Amino acid sequence: MDLLKRIYQTTARSLDAIEAGARQREASTELLSLWFAQNVKDGHIGYVLLTVLLLGAGVTAFVLWGLGLLVF
Repeated sequence: MDLLKRIYQTTARSLDAIEAGARQREASTELLSLWFAQNVKDGHIGYVLLTVLLLGAGVTAFVLWGLGLLVF
């Protein structure tokens, strides 16, 4: 019975952590969207384009590194 109780508690903590991570990702996405919208509204399209370019380059480098095609 003790083992079942520990399994239940561990599962509950894991689900809470997953839910907290999902909330954090939603908040981060919303913050990034607001930042993009504010910069576009203010006419700072260069910041937006530079950010998109750097994010794209970072993701591409990470994928290539993960595939073993890019060595630092």
